Amino acid sequence: RFEPYMLTLEPGASSVPAPVTHGGQEFLLCLQGSVLCLVGEETHPLATGDSLLFLATRPHLCRNDGPGFATLLLVHERLPQDRSPHLEF
Repeated sequence: RFEPYMLTLEPGASSVPAPVTHGGQEFLLCLQGSVLCLVGEETHPLATGDSLLFLATRPHLCRNDGPGFATLLLVHERLPQDRSPHLEF
């Protein structure tokens, strides 16, 4: 039901090209560096040790605006009725 991912973003890189939506919730934990997470109309800056939980039905993406690499632990909740293919980053 939960799919964990480790995501490393180079400076200037985004998790996806444009905001995405999917079922369930998403949990992010910034393990290294800093990122800017856009969720709907909200902007959430995350630094090392910061986390964020949100409904993944809201358009979202993360972008590394920092000078170094950023590493995130991303946990996606798959709902039983969600038959879409696994997320790929």
